[in-house]
Amino acid sequence: MSDETVRPALTAEEWQKLQCDEEAKPGVTLETVRLANDLEGRPMLVITHHQEADRWTALGTRQLHQAAALALHGQPFGPKSHWVEWLDTEIAIWERQEYVGAGVLVLRELRAFIAALLPPEPT
Repeated sequence: MSDETVRPALTAEEWQKLQCDEEAKPGVTLETVRLANDLEGRPMLVITHHQEADRWTALGTRQLHQAAALALHGQPFGPKSHWVEWLDTEIAIWERQEYVGAGVLVLRELRAFIAALLPPEPT
């Protein structure tokens, strides 16, 4: 995989602001995507559409999870099903050795995160 496909999603400045802007041309911002909190303090993603009379869309907690899965699907930097299969094998090896320390717990957690972002296997 090349550096281009696995480059950081946001710059250090964008992470600091929890916001990124897409410019149409220098000085003219098309869209702003920022992380904010709703009235109850839960994270939400706010997308402002400057081309449409300053309209915006907000994605709440459940929608953030769904949007992440859809955005990563099929991307070279997105999760892969063979990662889950590899983690299953590693977890099984660790469990056969009756090792249930922090390492296997982290592998299980990582496996669950990756699997949650993948579509179901065709039946």
